[in-house]
Amino acid sequence: MLDVSIIHYDEQDLDKLAKLRLALDNEYEYFENELSDMGFKNAIERFLRGERNRLKTRFSQWLTMCLMNIQPNQWERLKGIGVLC
Repeated sequence: MLDVSIIHYDEQDLDKLAKLRLALDNEYEYFENELSDMGFKNAIERFLRGERNRLKTRFSQWLTMCLMNIQPNQWERLKGIGVLC
């Protein structure tokens, strides 16, 4: 759902973030408290940093083929902006 070539939460597409939030709310049941906006943002930022690190490790090992769950255009943008280098 999210564009992995964009590593900052604030730069993600708002519609995609809303769809992801809705999907999470539909998938999970929260006990006593709902998922806060800050908690959601922190989880997304943590995921994006982890995904960036995983992709950077893969790229640094000369495994330059695009992964199945990454859209090819996002992979090319990641390589082109130096995030992986």
